[in-house]
Amino acid sequence: MSRKAVTLKHLRALAAIVDTGTVTAAAGALQVTPPAVSTQLKGLEEVVGAQVLRRGPGGKTALTPIGAELLATQRKIENSLDLCFQRVSAMRTGLAGYVSVGVVSTGKYFAPGLVAQMKRIHPEIEIGLKVGNRVEIIEMLERGEIELAIMGRPPGGLGIEQDELGEHPYVAIAARDHPLARRKRVTPEDLFRDTFLCREDGSGSRTLMTRYLDRVGEGSPYRMVEMGTNETI
Repeated sequence: MSRKAVTLKHLRALAAIVDTGTVTAAAGALQVTPPAVSTQLKGLEEVVGAQVLRRGPGGKTALTPIGAELLATQRKIENSLDLCFQRVSAMRTGLAGYVSVGVVSTGKYFAPGLVAQMKRIHPEIEIGLKVGNRVEIIEMLERGEIELAIMGRPPGGLGIEQDELGEHPYVAIAARDHPLARRKRVTPEDLFRDTFLCREDGSGSRTLMTRYLDRVGEGSPYRMVEMGTNETI
């Protein structure tokens, strides 16, 4: 097996099959013929010496562990190429560079202001802004899709540099006419009689909320209604 024998065509054929579900659909996405896609897939399996795709339940295509590793590498390569061409485009237009920034959804209300400030200070730099929940932003960092992330708590294990922008308090809120709204002291028992509105799994605020409730309630059950955006809540 030689890594130099693996080509982008091999990896893109694999990614297209996974993304579209069939060789025929992958061929349409890549604007080639189905036999060409099959040839690339066969060539990839010959290079790595192992099967990369198999038929799963209901005839659906499923990745083998080796195929999953190759697909993850393809995603990283494509992200690196995207960033490279964004920088090249910036250089061609006379700008100094391009920075890709990711921000968790709870920070999207002030992050654009930070981007605007940076543009005023460094107008020669192009800035791209992507929004997602905590898990999505961490995945973007791991894939090299973004170079800078703004979030409540920095992730561990990625070997990143971090700087604190300011305090980030978390509080429970309620409607003005809620029975607990004017109370000076609220007990866990008071809280747990009610229902909590929360973000989806993967959200940093959801994680902190459940940790807090589990701690103060000492494992007592509580009711939650999940909503996908801050605006909905």
